[in-house]
Amino acid sequence: MLDLFASKLRLLTMALNGLGTLLILVLMAMINLDVLSMNALGAPITGVKESIALSIAVIVFLQMPETLRANRHIASDMWITRLSDRHPRVGEALQMVFHLLGAAMLLLIARFGWPMMEEAFRNGYYVGTVNVFTLPTWPTFAVVMFCSSITALQYILIAAQHASRALSGDANKPTKG
Repeated sequence: MLDLFASKLRLLTMALNGLGTLLILVLMAMINLDVLSMNALGAPITGVKESIALSIAVIVFLQMPETLRANRHIASDMWITRLSDRHPRVGEALQMVFHLLGAAMLLLIARFGWPMMEEAFRNGYYVGTVNVFTLPTWPTFAVVMFCSSITALQYILIAAQHASRALSGDANKPTKG
């Protein structure tokens, strides 16, 4: 059952990661066209700065679940690695706790982002200049909340795998997302 959930979650995290990568390519094209416009026409393309400002948070959160699943998050794991080498079950138990704390933090982001998204949607918050170029901010909040929740699920899945290895004594088996 856990393997089925892990495989479905992996498909979702990979799709979100791909979407983030596609957004990076779009931003690169926008930036290059903006520079070309500045040099050739003496004027920037309207809305590029605003689009980039909102897209950076979107890209980070779109790619976060897959980054975690692939074990590519930045971590200072020298201490836990040494502990795990000497006491594998204790190391697995601590990894479980760390991953549950990660899930809690991402769920807090999702929880407290919801009222901000509602307010942005209800009041029509935007970035940009009226009558020139505006982008609504609520879609950014929605992506951040959704991807925070997916990342929290990934943290919980990894925590469950660490818990299973700590309880079974199979602490040398690699974590798979």
